[in-house]
Amino acid sequence: MRECWLCGREEETKHFDLYVDGSEGLALCHQCEMMLVSHIVELKHLITRTMLIRAQKIQKLRKEPSQ
Repeated sequence: MRECWLCGREEETKHFDLYVDGSEGLALCHQCEMMLVSHIVELKHLITRTMLIRAQKIQKLRKEPSQ
């Protein structure tokens, strides 16, 4: 058992090669791992929506007649 890098609980952790603070990587418990995964999924959705909106704006600009 190791201490979770995020919540500090002493329980079973998994090592992640994410170097947030130094060169040790992260040791996360399952609950914190799932919170991190959820955050990454939300970021991916946000990026996808942003890219879609940009593409739609570009497409709209290309369709407008130039003046």
